Amino acid sequence: KLSLSNPTKIILGEDRFGFLKQQKETLSSVLDELKNLTLQRRTSFTVKYYHGLSGLRQMTWNQLSAKEEILQFAHQTRNEVVGKRFAEKIREEQVKRKIKLYEIENALDQGDYWYTIVKEFPRYYDSRHISPDVLDIRQNLSIFSDTVSLMNWRDENQSGVEIVNASFSKMQSEIFWRFW
Repeated sequence: KLSLSNPTKIILGEDRFGFLKQQKETLSSVLDELKNLTLQRRTSFTVKYYHGLSGLRQMTWNQLSAKEEILQFAHQTRNEVVGKRFAEKIREEQVKRKIKLYEIENALDQGDYWYTIVKEFPRYYDSRHISPDVLDIRQNLSIFSDTVSLMNWRDENQSGVEIVNASFSKMQSEIFWRFW
């Protein structure tokens, strides 16, 4: 048995089809834009400058944006760089976020955590000694996410630079792991 449909229902059906087609096209263009943003993030090169103790503290806090780990060539502990109280806040947050800190340093105190009271910190910290004859570390250089940061606090010049660039960060990570 055949019957005729109401013409307004057919028009509504076409409108729905047109609406769905428009939604699909919109989604497609949004996805293209997201791909472009990802590409821009990988190829962009941003430099940020910081000054004074507050700048060094901000840079240290920024390291907590790391997804899983922070790689660091360290000259001194965070206590000497940003003060013990602030350094302890950073360590607590690092443990809370489960971010592992790998550190290469000239100091010979690996495994001795005299400078912190954060009990869980040793689970999220691993350090190795490197002789100053091989690499004389005089500033802290940190690598995390797509960022490389360099801090100086010697000679009354507290300043730092963060370079945000995925390929530069990747290269610095590779250098770090070669020394590790």
